[in-house]
Amino acid sequence: MHTVAKHLYWSAKGPMQVNLDDPKQRLWWLQQVLTHGTMADVATLDLDGVRRCLPALELPDAVRTLWRDYFAQRRPQSVPPQDS
Repeated sequence: MHTVAKHLYWSAKGPMQVNLDDPKQRLWWLQQVLTHGTMADVATLDLDGVRRCLPALELPDAVRTLWRDYFAQRRPQSVPPQDS
């Protein structure tokens, strides 16, 4: 179980726990972190997991575009063959 920070789930009266092994709860948590999280929150994310889940996440267009562009820039660049 993972405790969700208050700034990510402000309507709870007390601490909220999510099970990050549950796919639905993990998607919800990723959406919250990517949309409302601080730099410290985002730094805790498994970026490969974010990349895999990105198509299933319900994100504002600006947030989705930011992450889509970020992952596009991270792709390994192909190295042109050297002339012999």
